[in-house]
Amino acid sequence: MNAQKPLENTKLTEIKPIYIHDTTAYQAEDEISLVDLAMILIHRKILISAIILLCSAIGLVIALLTPRIYTYSTSIESGSQIINGKTTYLESADALVAKIQRIYIPSILAEQEQKNTSTETQKSHVVEVSIPENSNIILLEAKGSEDQQQTLNNLFNNIVLKINQSQHRLIQTTKDKLSQNIHYSQNKLKNLQTYLKKSNPNDKLEDRFQLIREKTSLENYIANLTSQLSSLRKTHAISQTLKSPLPTGTSHKLIVIISIFAGLFLGMLAVFLAEFRIKIKEKQQEES
Repeated sequence: MNAQKPLENTKLTEIKPIYIHDTTAYQAEDEISLVDLAMILIHRKILISAIILLCSAIGLVIALLTPRIYTYSTSIESGSQIINGKTTYLESADALVAKIQRIYIPSILAEQEQKNTSTETQKSHVVEVSIPENSNIILLEAKGSEDQQQTLNNLFNNIVLKINQSQHRLIQTTKDKLSQNIHYSQNKLKNLQTYLKKSNPNDKLEDRFQLIREKTSLENYIANLTSQLSSLRKTHAISQTLKSPLPTGTSHKLIVIISIFAGLFLGMLAVFLAEFRIKIKEKQQEES
């Protein structure tokens, strides 16, 4: 038989105690807190309702006093002429946009400031200038209230007027050049026709055909120049100032809704602060 080892030399494994937490107490505290919270809100419902009504009234007043903002726009086309069946513009759309943004609009506002008429109103507007894709049309857009529609319309018209003033010399030079060429060609054609009438029918047919071809070429050339002259157009607005069908920005309805939620938040905050103050007083009284 094997000899048993004495217990004195044997190491015993330490058993750690297991603590069992009663979670029902915490659940009860949470339930009580939620119930207390609900009771506080119900008890203070008059205060909450009053704050909600006050905020709603303020929001309604703000909505009524805030004017509806619309987007006003117009489209303009640069001066152009038709050459050989193709439209040729006096200035590229990109160059014209740069001039509108950096020269014409600041110039118009400076003139208005000197005249002391609607300066503050026009300075408050930001005119957005853009070019729709794959087009030579320039779009002008600005935001304003219905009372400012005429002001914006005048601003757009003044921009077109500034462009025409800038292009006037170029257009006039082109007209003068075309008119001179037409006049010169017409005189040349008249002389040629006179020569043909006076020419001897017995002349060589080749020479006569050459004169007839020259006459036909001159007539076509004059017709082309006349077409260019008649097609020469200055910069103009394609459409009148248009108002967007719906207002932009924050709507009046959204302002009222936001004020209601703000009133609810402020009402609950006021209730919690009031209860917190009461608890502090009660605690001070107990300590005293």
